[in-house]
Amino acid sequence: MKKTTYLLLAALVATSLSACGAAAEEEATPDAASLLNIAPVAVNATGEVIPANRSLLSFSTSGQVVEVLVQPGDVVSEGDVLARLDSAVLEADLESAKAGLALAEAQLEQARTGARSEQIEEARDNLAAASAGVAEAVGNRDDLQNGATEAEILDAQVQVQQAYLQFLSLRTERDYREDVLSHPEENNLFIRFVWTPDLVDDASKALEFQRQSVDAAQAYLDDLLDGPNPDQLRAVQAQVWAASAEYQAALANLALLENGPRAEDIAVAEAAVEQARAVVENAQIALDNATLVAPFDGTVALVNTRVGEYVNAGVPVIDFADLASLRVETNDLNEVDVARVTEGGTVFVTFDALPGVEVTGTVLSIAPKSSEGTGVNYKVVVALDEVPEGVRWGMTAFVDIAVD
Repeated sequence: MKKTTYLLLAALVATSLSACGAAAEEEATPDAASLLNIAPVAVNATGEVIPANRSLLSFSTSGQVVEVLVQPGDVVSEGDVLARLDSAVLEADLESAKAGLALAEAQLEQARTGARSEQIEEARDNLAAASAGVAEAVGNRDDLQNGATEAEILDAQVQVQQAYLQFLSLRTERDYREDVLSHPEENNLFIRFVWTPDLVDDASKALEFQRQSVDAAQAYLDDLLDGPNPDQLRAVQAQVWAASAEYQAALANLALLENGPRAEDIAVAEAAVEQARAVVENAQIALDNATLVAPFDGTVALVNTRVGEYVNAGVPVIDFADLASLRVETNDLNEVDVARVTEGGTVFVTFDALPGVEVTGTVLSIAPKSSEGTGVNYKVVVALDEVPEGVRWGMTAFVDIAVD
């Protein structure tokens, strides 16, 4: 007989005694029908055995499964590895991030210690070279602006005359060869045999080449006489500007090295280190996410993946729970009965699969909102004082909740 029956009988007896004691004051004794209308001292509901600690485990990153180390029924401890994804790319990313951090730390150390003596000496040599470059560029510009000297003009004129005289000599030679070939009857046998039209062609080519030399020499002389070209002036002026900019950069670099590290440079280098360290941490987290571990001591209930399968981030692959924390959750406690239930109340629990087994428990929590589904029902969680042998996750339980 259930506890509900005992409680109901006790209530009936107590009510009858109270009625007898008040017989002197009452004109009539309550009949049996009124006694049957007494409110019950327990509410009944059906529930399911559920573990308190349950987790649907999934990877935080997508990838191909390379290891599955558990199967349903395996008991594991917190931190045990359950499955792994292919992490070759993630490991390479972590090594790259560590290299970037090492470089940033080295640059920070360099910023803090300042320049070495050999760096300062090299900067001084660069400044001297830049100064010489400015002087050379300025000299070229000045020479072009001043125009050609009398000696340069005279030399150019001589070059023109020499080229022209050579042209005249080659023209005479060409004309002679043409005349000889045009009157073969006037030449001896040797000349008629050896001299060919190719000799005239060679002379003509040499004459044309010399004509181009005369034109080039004359053009050079004309340029000297006309003075500097505006395009040339702009070009040499640009060279002066470029040389001056290089000199200023070398001067600033030397001053920076000689004055030692600046606070803003150190701050920038420190920020770069922090950024690189964050990249390493993110890469380490990504690599760790490729390994699925047990979040607490428990039992593997379901494995929903296999080696070689590609899984997406967030998709459950292992159902995991602590079977030592089994409790009961109701699924049909209606709104009338739940209004009479209070947290901490006593509960009597029986199981459909275990006839004759009854255990006590306590109302652990009452849902603030009704459950989805047919009717208005509320979930009540019952903590068992002890878990009977043979009770398993998912079994049907019947609960009698004591009420006032």
